[in-house]
Amino acid sequence: MLKQLVRMMLLLALLLCAGGVFAQSAVSNATISLSAEGLVTPETIPAGWVEITFENSAEAPLFGIMARLDEDVTMDDFMGALMGMMGGDAGIVPPATFTGAPAAMPGTTRSVTYNLAAGSYVLLNVAGEEPQIAMFMVEGEAATGDPEPEADLNVALVDFAFGIPTELPAGEQTWLIENNGEQLHELIVIPVPDGTTLEDAMALLMASEGESEEGVRLNSRRYGRP
Repeated sequence: MLKQLVRMMLLLALLLCAGGVFAQSAVSNATISLSAEGLVTPETIPAGWVEITFENSAEAPLFGIMARLDEDVTMDDFMGALMGMMGGDAGIVPPATFTGAPAAMPGTTRSVTYNLAAGSYVLLNVAGEEPQIAMFMVEGEAATGDPEPEADLNVALVDFAFGIPTELPAGEQTWLIENNGEQLHELIVIPVPDGTTLEDAMALLMASEGESEEGVRLNSRRYGRP
């Protein structure tokens, strides 16, 4: 089951949208690091708009799953439901709100801005045979009228399609990714050689995944720079 999750997350190594996001005065800052000693998160992060910097000084990649646990849910509850869902039980929904899938290759630093609600959060790194797990608390309340970061592009996820232009300008950008569907979804942006057709890209993805599998989908609003 975990290997299914790892194969899905391996595609994130080619993410275009894992770059840094711009800072503004109303955005707090936090750092999460992966090193040879393990996965380290702050004990607490303030609620509201937070720019989280993911630093990876380890030899292995960070392929993360970040979620806010529902009230009174334990780590055992969450992991049991997650493994059941990854095992193909469509009736199991992990008792949590997934807030993103941060990725950072060895020796890189990536930043994403999240609008975090107060609660208990878990971050899993699923790049290895066994997941690394860290937890942190988000405390306080977002200030009234907190400004939303200005996005260069709004990308809507629906069941099952993307609202995205066929052509985009090159360079650093800030995207708002929002799930407007009834199901959990993910968005992965992969660079391909010039001349690649949609059929070529689909064949590549199917070959990478081996067979059709369900994975953890993104159900959140987050901002990132491609």
